[in-house]
Amino acid sequence: MATDNKVTMIMESAKSLLLWLEGVATIITISTLSAKPNARS
Repeated sequence: MATDNKVTMIMESAKSLLLWLEGVATIITISTLSAKPNARS
């Protein structure tokens, strides 16, 4: 049972990390687009 709990914890941590990275990537993309006005031509 302890092994199953560890695997579940690792899976949850991986999901949280991926969500966090996705959010950071989105923020960076928005910031980059906002910083380049000529990208909207």
